[in-house]
Amino acid sequence: MHEVSAAILAPKDRSRLFQGSKYLSPFLGRPLISSVVDVAFSVANEAYVVASCDDDANLFRESIPTLPGEPLGVFVDASGEGSELTMAETAFNRSNSSRTILLPADAPFLSVEALATMADLCKGRDAVVPRAPTGEMKPVPAVYATEVAARAARDSRLENASEMSRVVEKLGRKMFLSSSVLAEFDKDLLTFFTVNSPLDLKKAEMIASGRLLRKAGERRGRLPG
Repeated sequence: MHEVSAAILAPKDRSRLFQGSKYLSPFLGRPLISSVVDVAFSVANEAYVVASCDDDANLFRESIPTLPGEPLGVFVDASGEGSELTMAETAFNRSNSSRTILLPADAPFLSVEALATMADLCKGRDAVVPRAPTGEMKPVPAVYATEVAARAARDSRLENASEMSRVVEKLGRKMFLSSSVLAEFDKDLLTFFTVNSPLDLKKAEMIASGRLLRKAGERRGRLPG
């Protein structure tokens, strides 16, 4: 059994603002979801995508580039509902690890350090869930004890729930991580940034360009005079 798995949740984009799949929109020369895949393989022993339907799953298999030695599984929401909760239940049931990290497929700036810390903190706990600066809990991205969370997800589904917040409520040994703690690893809290429109995608490209320019400036500053 692996120690940690990373499941990338790709629910159906109902906004109709994108031409084609939002998750495959070009971002820095690759599909948007590739940024999440990179993070997934950085923090976990196995990584896979959970799609809402067969058509999306087939599209992901054809379109997401992977590196040798990094096999990316693609699974379909077993219930066919495509809700956040049922996709998470599928993710837990597909996991080969004692802990599972749930990641949003449209978040290009997830912090590897923050997620790795959350995974460590989840040892001996049912979940580690971050809070946004508003205090709102964010069930995705978050880390869960796989077996316990799978049972809680199944029970919540049978109660006709559709949100992961219901699953979190059912878990006993959980830790909420404040945004001030997360900011120690992710100063601008861009882990919470998600792409929900073409305008968001342009904003993400500007943020990424700014980061590259900043890194280039730092490298020049370290060069001997």
